[in-house]
Amino acid sequence: MAARVVNDINYQHPQWITHYQIVTFNDQTQTTVMDSNNATEFVDGFYKMYQSNLQKSTVNCKNLTVFPTLYSALQNPGFSWGGIVYVFLYGSPAQDLASWSGIVKHVEMNKAQINFVQTALNPCGADITEDGLMALAQFSGG
Repeated sequence: MAARVVNDINYQHPQWITHYQIVTFNDQTQTTVMDSNNATEFVDGFYKMYQSNLQKSTVNCKNLTVFPTLYSALQNPGFSWGGIVYVFLYGSPAQDLASWSGIVKHVEMNKAQINFVQTALNPCGADITEDGLMALAQFSGG
């Protein structure tokens, strides 16, 4: 399905998406799965991430490195003005004011749109309205 969507975008709107990046994170680290202008590598990266997630036996859902990971992604040279970011997560972020401030500045300067997709309303018992994600999405127009 992902391959079909990416191919449709590439052939119907070739300039709409010019750079792809997949970054995974937990409560300790962040890992760049792929970073490319190539749509095929993006689809391959999704498959690689899926296979990696199948091998994991534990779930980290508190104090996730969301903000430093997002800030790092926004600073990527391939990120363009008006770029759109999707963050898929199950959990709540660790609070990181330095990264948060950098993200806000980047959004103001480059009009980045940030969208968060939480896979549960109360991941690990946390209220998703209290961790800053919704405020950041609203601020960016996401």
